Amino acid sequence: LSTLYFFAQAVALAVRVDSTQPHGHEYITNTLNLNWSFGMCLNSNLNALQRHAWAYLAPAYLLFLFALSLFLSRFYRFNFIFCRSGCIRMLWQIILLSFSSLATTSFRLLKCTKLTTLTTQQVSSFSIETSFRFAEDPSFECFKGDHLVWATIAIVIVVTFCVPMPIILPAIRKYPRLLPFYDVYTADYKHERLWWCSVDLVRRLLLAAVYAFEDDIQRQHLAMSLICALLCAAHTFAWPFKAQKANIIEAIFLTLL
Repeated sequence: LSTLYFFAQAVALAVRVDSTQPHGHEYITNTLNLNWSFGMCLNSNLNALQRHAWAYLAPAYLLFLFALSLFLSRFYRFNFIFCRSGCIRMLWQIILLSFSSLATTSFRLLKCTKLTTLTTQQVSSFSIETSFRFAEDPSFECFKGDHLVWATIAIVIVVTFCVPMPIILPAIRKYPRLLPFYDVYTADYKHERLWWCSVDLVRRLLLAAVYAFEDDIQRQHLAMSLICALLCAAHTFAWPFKAQKANIIEAIFLTLL
């Protein structure tokens, strides 16, 4: 599933095009990348900053379902459905699904452009003012007003979740209470290749950063292709999965990307 998620999310980032009225294929790619456009029904009332912030709702909805499953697991009748191992697997699948979406949304909210304006002070006197504006809507000045609120949320998500998660995963095995979670996301890897679970998240982070910060579509696709080529070479060298079929499928997907 991890390989399938990555392939679907990478394709979604590569072909996704922003539009207030997406076409059919864009609905599909947005869904694969967990970029559910809840705000589309309110596009007339939402500005660019709010439309981007709406993307946080999809991961939040999945976390709500997870919390609901934990609550239901306390009741005897639901124990057979929401057992401990099942909840742990559900949490890991939510992380894999939402990681790319959270990183992409956060990076795009933090993307600012430098805007230079020429203002007249007197009849023969001019001054040049430089400011940083939200890239998607220059009417918002970066880190001021509404943008400050969402930028703060984006920074918190990046600093506390997106960046630390690949580092934290290998360290979890040192804590006995967290071993059930560690066993779930490392079950498919060879013992000497357990670090590949961190690579799985890092590659999502890199593609999200390229998509968010690079405007030129050709350079964006070139950078994504180079990242996937390096990953394909690293995968061929590491061959991290226990099952040979899983290694072959991942190699094919990376080659296609």
